[in-house]
Formats: sequence, structure tokens, C-alpha cells
Amino acid sequence: MKGELSRFCPEVVQALVQAIGVYPPGSLVELTDGFLGVVVRINIHHPTRPTVLLYAPWICRSDGMLVNLAQEPELEIKQTLHVKDIPLPALVYLSPRRMAMFVHATEPTTMALNSRRERQSQKPGLKR
Repeated sequence: MKGELSRFCPEVVQALVQAIGVYPPGSLVELTDGFLGVVVRINIHHPTRPTVLLYAPWICRSDGMLVNLAQEPELEIKQTLHVKDIPLPALVYLSPRRMAMFVHATEPTTMALNSRRERQSQKPGLKR
């Protein structure tokens, strides 16, 4: 298999990783320091270094203990976890089902969407 051509276009794979990340929001993870957490934000510049909400039951979830792994070089994701591997109190706290999946739009996409909205809002009969 070494030396064979890849079955996937590298540019497409890279675009997919940039869009959804290696660890999409809602992924349950264990960090190298032993903390459990849920990915809340991807980092398009460092796909393996997302922002993680840690399981910290001594802190109200809404105040959350967020760790941006891109700014914490000594911490890494040790492994991803399945819901069955997480103790129930941690699972309730982390609430991975509440995570919204999203991607960061690139500037040209955003500009195209904005210009389309502007054109539509200028059409006769459309009120905004």
C-alpha cells in the first residue's frame, strides 16, 4: 500500500478537516491531565487543538472551565470517548447533545452570502 496513490484527494480531505475539525463540537474527550471534557469549538488553524469544556462539578456549567488547547501546549487530547465510557454525572454536566455543529465560513463565502442578501433586500416587494 505504501507508494500507492491515495484514494482521496488531499485537498478535499484538508477542506473536510478544516470544515468539521478532527474533533467536531460535541466530541467527548479525555485530556492528558486526566480531565474529561466536551469539544465546544474547533480551531481551523490547529485542527487537533480545539477548545474544550472540562468536567468541573465544583463550578456551575454555565460558568464553565474552558481550555483552548492551542494556548496550552502541555495539554493534548489523550483519547476520544463514547458516551458509555463517561460517568453519568459527567455526561449530564457536559451535555454533548446540546452542542451545535458548525463550521467557520471563509471570508469569500461570507462576502458572497452578504452580497446575495443585499441583492435580495434590494428587490422590489421584499421588505426587511
